[in-house]
Amino acid sequence: MGRTEQGTDKAVRNYFRREFDIDIKKEYERLKSVGRIPTDKLKDRHEFVKALNDCGRNAVHARIIASQARRMRELFMIRWHREMREINRAATRQIQEWMDEKGIKKKQITKDMISEEIASTPIYAKQYAALLAEKEELSSIREVLKEFANQWSERKGTIQSQLSALKLEKEVILGGRQ
Repeated sequence: MGRTEQGTDKAVRNYFRREFDIDIKKEYERLKSVGRIPTDKLKDRHEFVKALNDCGRNAVHARIIASQARRMRELFMIRWHREMREINRAATRQIQEWMDEKGIKKKQITKDMISEEIASTPIYAKQYAALLAEKEELSSIREVLKEFANQWSERKGTIQSQLSALKLEKEVILGGRQ
């Protein structure tokens, strides 16, 4: 790889790092609070054009934070599998120890037996419940953000329609195109 390719690659990485490295919660709150056109400005074409531009930008930002939420969930799922593997192994060891202690003939340990052991051992149950709660929270956040991005895109379409109607109304009032 030549010097220019390395420089270009570094510039692209820096751009994406700067462009996508955003505070998800802060950006989400900002996007929720913007986008309202004051009632007295509904006939102002400039306000509509400004709102249209903002909607496009906000739709992109909403998609970015939805993408970040998806990435956070994917990273969490790696941790989920690692921690669940450890919990399952510990529960399996406990079952084996119990079987040895009771003198029970060695038999296949099933998933149901492991699930019951996890549920009956407070420390495993607590770890599992915390992991499950985080998994569900990240899933719901991701779904809400995807819907939020779609709403911004729809809002852009609505404002475009309103802007077209406003343009036609002015043509009718002023007596033709200008």
